[in-house]
Amino acid sequence: MRHVLAVGWLGLAAMLAVSCGTETGGIKPIPVGATETSAPADHGQDGAIASPKSSAPPVTTSLEPPAPVIVTPDKAESIIISADDVGRLVGSPLTYEFKSTRPSDASATGKCQALTGLRSESLGDEWTTYRGSRLQETQDRYDHIVWQAVVLFPDAKAAANQLQTAYPPSLASCADSRQTEGDIEWRIGQFSNDGTSVKWVRQELKDGKPAGWRCFYDYRVKNNALFGSLLCQNGNGTPIVTAIVDRMAEWIPA
Repeated sequence: MRHVLAVGWLGLAAMLAVSCGTETGGIKPIPVGATETSAPADHGQDGAIASPKSSAPPVTTSLEPPAPVIVTPDKAESIIISADDVGRLVGSPLTYEFKSTRPSDASATGKCQALTGLRSESLGDEWTTYRGSRLQETQDRYDHIVWQAVVLFPDAKAAANQLQTAYPPSLASCADSRQTEGDIEWRIGQFSNDGTSVKWVRQELKDGKPAGWRCFYDYRVKNNALFGSLLCQNGNGTPIVTAIVDRMAEWIPA
């Protein structure tokens, strides 16, 4: 009888254990780190290489892009090469310097007027700052004249447009023509415009014949600056004026 009761109690305990583990009445243990509402993780082939999903909102910004770096008026004069450095390039000490903050007017007229140099007529109305420097050995006696000029515009586009407006490729038709400035007569040489720079030469005429004195012009545009130099001397000054303007360009940000 005792054995029958024992077996009966064991059977009852087993039935209770089974009923507690069913879906209708049992409470399943929750894995460590999970919640009751956690979905089972997908550890299949695709799930193993999927990038983790984030519920964080996308990062946005309202910052404006930085303004382009341009030459400011306080930096214009620093682009002009010093008298000592220019003197070494021309091979002669240049002790006289005349500075200007406004361009001079052209004394020549006609379709080739712009080829007298970087004058007020060539600069239009948008320029904001002008710095000019004339160098020579002494005020009254000289073998070289170097006139550097830096003209600033509101932006790079305005400077580039002004170079093309003032010195269009059509000025090439001025080659071999004569030009008068006061009592000096010049013959204009070949003119070139490559889109970012213009170059030409003028040779002085005496009694209608070419003299040794020539002026070499090299003007360029970089960033918001229209700049360059003329060099007048006897003999070929092209390599020297190119070196001067190359040095000027180094001080202008791209």
